[in-house]
Amino acid sequence: MEHGAKGMARYELVGTNENPAIAFDAQTGILEIAGNSMPENPLAVYAPAMEWLRSYVSSPAQRTSVRFRLKYYNTSTSKIIINILDLLGEVRRNGHEIEVSWYFTPGDEDLEEAGYEFSENCIIPFRVVPIGG
Repeated sequence: MEHGAKGMARYELVGTNENPAIAFDAQTGILEIAGNSMPENPLAVYAPAMEWLRSYVSSPAQRTSVRFRLKYYNTSTSKIIINILDLLGEVRRNGHEIEVSWYFTPGDEDLEEAGYEFSENCIIPFRVVPIGG
C-alpha cells in the first residue's frame, strides 16, 4: 500500500543525546518521537519529518497513533510539537481515527504538565500516560 505523494512508507531518525529518535510508519499508523530533543538547529532536524508528515496526512493509515516519549525537550522543540499536532489535526478533520499519547516518568511533573498543556490546544484525542501505568 502506497502512502503519500512519494510513497514514503517509513521515516526514521536515530536519536542522539541532543536529537530525538523518530520512527514514523505509514502502514501501521504509529508515529513516535522519543528521547531528548534539544537540537542546535531544530528546523534542520525536524524538516524531513515534517515533510514526511505532510505527505502522510494526505493518505493516512486507517488509525494513527502518535506517541511522544520525550525525556527532555527545549523551547524550540515545543514549537515544533505544536506544529506537528496542528498538522496531524488534518487527519481527524478528514474523518480518520487518530490519538496522541504523551508519556512521562512518574514524578516528572514538568513533563506531565507539558502533556496537559499540549492537550489543551489539540483537536486530537490526547492521553497523558505515566510510563509503567
